[in-house]
Amino acid sequence: MRVSHRPFLILLAWLLIIGTSRSRVQAQADFIRFNALVNNRWTLGDVPDEARNLPNLQPVLRDSITGPDALEIAFAPWEDMDSLENVAVQWLLGEGMENLQKLAWLYDGFCLPLRSRLDAVGLPVSMACLPLMLTACDPSYIGPSNRAGIWALSASADSAPTCDRRHHLDEATERALAALTQLNNTYVDDPLQVVWSFVRAGRPDAFNPHPQPLESKTFDEWLTMYRVLVRFLENFDREDHRGAWLLEWAKYEEVACPGELSRMNLRQELGWNRRDQQTWIPWWRGDVLTCEVWSDCPVTLPAQRAKSWLEAFSRGISPESGGHPTTIHKVAAGETLGGIARQYGVLLTEIVAINNLDGDGLQVDQTLRIPALQ
Repeated sequence: MRVSHRPFLILLAWLLIIGTSRSRVQAQADFIRFNALVNNRWTLGDVPDEARNLPNLQPVLRDSITGPDALEIAFAPWEDMDSLENVAVQWLLGEGMENLQKLAWLYDGFCLPLRSRLDAVGLPVSMACLPLMLTACDPSYIGPSNRAGIWALSASADSAPTCDRRHHLDEATERALAALTQLNNTYVDDPLQVVWSFVRAGRPDAFNPHPQPLESKTFDEWLTMYRVLVRFLENFDREDHRGAWLLEWAKYEEVACPGELSRMNLRQELGWNRRDQQTWIPWWRGDVLTCEVWSDCPVTLPAQRAKSWLEAFSRGISPESGGHPTTIHKVAAGETLGGIARQYGVLLTEIVAINNLDGDGLQVDQTLRIPALQ
């Protein structure tokens, strides 16, 4: 099986094409969903402050270029999709490599520690990019088909109605690595089938053979971004941001349960909308949170938010006042119900119910009511 360095040639070509241009390069429709996923992820409050002002960079290759692993070699049949590759490269390098820098920050924080663990069980280290490709490394992710957490895990029998443990980073990672290892034992020497079956877990086609080039437009786009991104992360000369994340997380503080909480309580006392609630208490399901589950599912917050929590609830919990507000959202080109639900921190089914939708098809400029607290 041939070993290809074709993405390096693409990178060098684009170095000549884009030069020092700083104009925004918009992702074409092929990658608009991934673009929205990354942009929504970047707005969450857990991103370190120093990552907020990304410098304007030009790509530089490392002196020593690593070769592809077994999963990347399995990507070879997709190498002739020049138009998709060009869109992926253009999107990553546009506007001073803004998107590539965002993904590199997320990779260093959430994916880098996975490499040694994957290698230890005989899995390709490029599988460490799976959380990046599935959810843009969002522990609070809620997606289609009731998938949740940084790995977009499907529902399991032990997902409690109040505490959904798929949103706990360490536990979700353990479950994901166990699933990947099991699939690797089933599909020996076929890492792409391992990835396909993991990504499609819980769906009827999960154990079907993975699509071949041109059989699934969605898979072609996703896999092309995957293979190009892996090569950029491996061979782009860049700063390691892992330490910045560790310093950020070291500032987090566990907060105590103040008593039985409703979502309106958090809105009234802290000003948290549903997106805030989903970000900081991602495992919370239902309308009321009691202290019974607090010990199993603790809440940890950045220092300033923890201080605000203590100040707000030191006086007790105020009775609910007023109704449950809603937000009006105008649908933009390329948006999906799942993406809109993630943006506001609500369930897709909640949007469907409040708007009496018959399906998941949307029209540009269509207005939707978003159940901000319901």
